[in-house]
Amino acid sequence: MAAQSKYDPNDKAALWGAYGYTPDKDVARVPMKLDKLSYEVDQLTWTFVDMKNNSGRIALTWGNTMASTPFTAVAAK
Repeated sequence: MAAQSKYDPNDKAALWGAYGYTPDKDVARVPMKLDKLSYEVDQLTWTFVDMKNNSGRIALTWGNTMASTPFTAVAAK
């Protein structure tokens, strides 16, 4: 199955195990950039990439696809 470029909460086949899902239960929604990798990852893996002092990208890899999104850490007040 190919990676979805956008999560579709109405796609019931993609919601296995989340039968009572409704959008009001979302904590956050973040657009992610999809990249094809030159290698395969056989386990679902979350990593932090392109790290800087207080920012970077969080990446989800599986198969030959990496989905990533930027983040910035804010110091506690």
